[in-house]
Amino acid sequence: ITKEGPADLPGGTIGRRADGTPTGAIFEQAMGIVTRHAQRREVDRVELMRRTLREVAKNGVTQVGALETPPFIEDVLVAMDERNELTVRVAATITGAGDELRDWRPLLDWAREHRAPSPHVRVLGFKGYMDGSLGSRTAWMHEPYEDNHLAEDKAADNAGYPLAMAGTGELGELIQVAADMNLQPAVHAIGDRANHVLMN
Repeated sequence: ITKEGPADLPGGTIGRRADGTPTGAIFEQAMGIVTRHAQRREVDRVELMRRTLREVAKNGVTQVGALETPPFIEDVLVAMDERNELTVRVAATITGAGDELRDWRPLLDWAREHRAPSPHVRVLGFKGYMDGSLGSRTAWMHEPYEDNHLAEDKAADNAGYPLAMAGTGELGELIQVAADMNLQPAVHAIGDRANHVLMN
């Protein structure tokens, strides 16, 4: 990432000084520029889940809502349920398909076919994203933020922005496709403009 590029991605921003030099800050979907090069460390997800279940049992928790991917639901939650190790009921919402409707269709098909993959695991629907967060000044607002954390050029207006699918309108299409499959949408929307667009 240099002064010459790359350009911002839809739904993401590279923090830059007034002269275009990067600040080192990367926001929302621009993180893909970095994360595709990250080395992922394998962890024992089942053992982490066992530890989590012991902790929640101490606090009397009997049901949780989870935002997960199909592999985690199948390989961890369902597998543990089949071994009678899952001590809570799980209402799962799938996430993480990508930035285009075509990326989501196989995931929605999976969800429709796996509504109750085991006795204590249910799949409710999917989670999409309208915008970012207030802390990073990426929540999509009607008015610019009084302070601008996206660039060192504080004079530049910033009212946040829609993430990729919200900006193209494909998130609305995704919600309709999921509804037609009787899958419940859950949508992250923080800014006032994000909520206005989502509700309309």
